[in-house]
Amino acid sequence: MSIIRYEQAQFFCNISRFALREFKKNDAHLLLFVSTNRKAYANSKITPSKLKDLERLGLIECEFEKEHIFEKKKILATGNKVLTIYGDPKYDNKIKAGNVNFTYDGQRLYSIIDHNYKKYRSDILEFIIAKLKIRNCTVIVNESKIF
Repeated sequence: MSIIRYEQAQFFCNISRFALREFKKNDAHLLLFVSTNRKAYANSKITPSKLKDLERLGLIECEFEKEHIFEKKKILATGNKVLTIYGDPKYDNKIKAGNVNFTYDGQRLYSIIDHNYKKYRSDILEFIIAKLKIRNCTVIVNESKIF
């Protein structure tokens, strides 16, 4: 971590807003859909080149041409919201979960950053849910199905 620049640390905190943690676990998952929403993320100063900088540091993995996949069902949480996500039945119930993942070192850094970067944000959660719905996933928030 001694080689991370201040701007890179700030950027890591910025993308951490888009992470949801596994329900009843410490792991967090970045839900960034960069390949299909570059303009939306650019407004939040999230660009492929900045993501690649963090990838070179070993904090994240970027796959701009394909998406990370969750199998069948995933339970994630943010704030007091618990999301149960079921995959696309036309795609073997898989969940396409974006283009960026934390590495082991990224998980460790995420676990120690200030909670203000990890707090619940309705706008980000709504964006993530909308992206999952476009991918034909079923999303249930606190036991209420989102249509």
